[in-house]
Amino acid sequence: LSSFGKMVQASFVSLSSEVIAGSYLWSNILHSVSFVEISIILIILLGIVVSRKDKFTKLCTIWTVAGFVLFVIVQWSAHESPLFSILFSWALIPLFVRGVSFLLNKLWLSERYVYPILAIVLFVINLLTLIDISLFFGTLN
Repeated sequence: LSSFGKMVQASFVSLSSEVIAGSYLWSNILHSVSFVEISIILIILLGIVVSRKDKFTKLCTIWTVAGFVLFVIVQWSAHESPLFSILFSWALIPLFVRGVSFLLNKLWLSERYVYPILAIVLFVINLLTLIDISLFFGTLN
């Protein structure tokens, strides 16, 4: 279950990593659950519920459930699940956006301001991880 959550989180924001025995690896793929992944999953579930009649939402939901089955039930490549986020992000991101849009409408917040702030936060987090990886491999020395 944690592996699926990490795959979902990796579709949006980089995972925590560490250097282990000279290798740059994700930390706690199978042994921890983060607030970020739980939040993203809840928003995705909200997006599924509020737009459940839309055909594209149904397709995205089927693809997401397929990922859940692969990683949770079949336990397929559990340690490498974040690598597969690229295969599922096309379905997860629209569901997330539908959930966020619903929340913003209920809270009377403007998408015009919230989405750029969200994009900047995600960009900065991912950029810092890229810099960290680059420093590990010595390309920014």
